[in-house]
Amino acid sequence: MIGKAPRWIIVVVGIVAFIWIVPIIGIVVTSLRPPEGVSLGWWRFDHFDLTLSAWRRVWDKYPLADSMWATMKTAGIATALTMSDNAAAYW
Repeated sequence: MIGKAPRWIIVVVGIVAFIWIVPIIGIVVTSLRPPEGVSLGWWRFDHFDLTLSAWRRVWDKYPLADSMWATMKTAGIATALTMSDNAAAYW
C-alpha cells in the first residue's frame, strides 16, 4: 500500500503498543525496587527507592556472563555463515 495509513490503524497500533509496554515497565520497575517497595505495588510513587541489588544477586548467582558470551559467539557464527552463504548465491 502506497500512501498514508488510515488513522484507525495508527490508533489501534498505539493502543496495542500501550497494552504491551505497561506490563514491561511494571516488570522493570519491580525488579529495581526493594522488597518493601514491591509490596506497595510498582505504580506507587510515595515510597520510591530504586536499587540494583536484585540484579547484582542474579548476576552473582547464575553464570550470565558465560551464557551471554556463548550466545554472542553462536549469533556471530550464524550471522557470518548466513552472510557468506547468501553472498555466494549471487555469484
